[in-house]
Amino acid sequence: MSCGTQRTKPTVPEIVDSKDDVKGSQKTLPKIGMILGPGGLRAFGHLGVLREFERAQIPIHSIAGIEWGSLVAGLYAHKSKSHDVEWKLQKLKSDHIPQKTLFNSKINPANLEKINEFLKTVFDDKGRGAIEFGCSTINKNSGAIRWLSGNGSIDQVKQCLPFPPIFQSRGGWASYASDLSGVAQKLKDGGADVIVYVNVIGDANWSQMKSMENNETEQLLWWEVQKHLASQFNTVDWVVNVSLGNADVLDFDRRKSFVLTGQQAGLYVAKKITSKYGF
Repeated sequence: MSCGTQRTKPTVPEIVDSKDDVKGSQKTLPKIGMILGPGGLRAFGHLGVLREFERAQIPIHSIAGIEWGSLVAGLYAHKSKSHDVEWKLQKLKSDHIPQKTLFNSKINPANLEKINEFLKTVFDDKGRGAIEFGCSTINKNSGAIRWLSGNGSIDQVKQCLPFPPIFQSRGGWASYASDLSGVAQKLKDGGADVIVYVNVIGDANWSQMKSMENNETEQLLWWEVQKHLASQFNTVDWVVNVSLGNADVLDFDRRKSFVLTGQQAGLYVAKKITSKYGF
C-alpha cells in the first residue's frame, strides 16, 4: 500500500497547482502598454494590430504614439475600440497631406493647417479618454524634450505628429521620433507591466521612397530613426514587426493593405501573448 500511495501523491499537487495557476492568472494578468511607432501613412498598419489584440481579448492599459503612430494612438485612447479608429481614419483625404504635383516634384513639409480640418472632425476632447495616451516631443529651437500625456487631445497630437517629410513643427515642437526607451519607461511609470512596440518601418528602404526622392537629408534622417529605434528593442517586451516593404510614407492608396498586413502581424504576436500570460 505504501508503494501505491507514493505513486499517487505526486499527481495530486500537480492537478491542484494547475488549477491554482489558472485562478492566479485570472487575477494577475499583466497590464499591457502599447507603443505605435513612426512611419507616416504606414501607420495604418497599427490599426490591423489593434484589431487582432481586441479579437484576442487582450486589453490595452495605456497607449503611446511616435510621429503618425500618435494619430492612431490618440484616436484609440478615446474609446479603446479599433472600429472607432477605423471609422475616423476613413475621413482622411489625400488633400489633407502634401503630395507631388506637375509643377513641383519635391515634397516639402506642409503646415499643420492642411490636416487641421480632419483633426477637428475626428478628435472629441470632451471628458477623459478610455485609456491613458502619451507621446514624446522635441523642440527644434532648444532641443528640449517634453512628454505629453492625457486623453489623446487634438492639441497633444498636433505636437507629436509633425516630422519630415510630411508636416512642419508646431510652435517649434515635433515628434521625438527616435525615442523608444523613454516612451517605454513612461508607460511603465504609468502602471504598464508589459510593453508592446509596433514597428511599421523595420523593412523600409528610405532611398526608394518617392516622397524623399533627391532629398538625401530626409533619407539619412529616417535611416537614423530606423536604426536607433531598433537598437532600443531590448527596452520593450514584445515587438510586432509589420512588414510593409518599401511602401512610401505618403502612399495614400495602400492604406487598406497596410491594415491587412498589420492584422497578420498582430495575430501572430497576439497568440504568443495570450499563450504566455493567459488572456
